[in-house]
Amino acid sequence: MSKHEISATAYKSQLAHETTTQILGIGKKMIQTLFSGQSLSANGILLLNVALIVGWLIIRIWSKRRNALLKTAMWLDVMFVLYVISLFGMYVLAMLIAKRSCWTAMNAICPVS
Repeated sequence: MSKHEISATAYKSQLAHETTTQILGIGKKMIQTLFSGQSLSANGILLLNVALIVGWLIIRIWSKRRNALLKTAMWLDVMFVLYVISLFGMYVLAMLIAKRSCWTAMNAICPVS
């Protein structure tokens, strides 16, 4: 099996080495990181949401016109959630075990290769 093989067999083999506790630990660490205020992507999405909602309110109240900014904010949130789910899948299925344990432990010094 190749280091970066993409197949059901490779994924099954990868998951065979994982425990539920490890998978839940990765998910918990991701959620903590997203809500810590230190995540650039989460902060960016929050800023975009605020801008879209404020823009929607200004246009709606001041101009008394309908606009799609609120729908855009909702779709942005849906896409961000899908992005986070795909990252979770990448960490669980594709990241090498040594790198993943380094990431989940949030060690200051991790080997880079």
